[in-house]
Amino acid sequence: MPTESLTKSRFDVEVESKDEVSMSPSDVPQIVIDAVKLELPYVRLKSAEVEQQHRSGLVYELEGVANGSEYELEITESGKVIEVGNESDDDDED
Repeated sequence: MPTESLTKSRFDVEVESKDEVSMSPSDVPQIVIDAVKLELPYVRLKSAEVEQQHRSGLVYELEGVANGSEYELEITESGKVIEVGNESDDDDED
């Protein structure tokens, strides 16, 4: 059975839900990687997903590690940073 994806692409992807697709961080477009590096220059990406969102188009949800902290980023296909979250930020809210 072939792997389903949002659009026909050259990426090896795995469907998690109707509109959310897991992918290798190495398959994330360079414009998105460039936006990540501007926000977190020393980040090492661990995982990536892409989701079709109504208003934003494709949004990449990335997880990575920088300076010993875990981060989650959401970036549009055009390289606009929507959100940057830090695991330790969540702990501070308690």
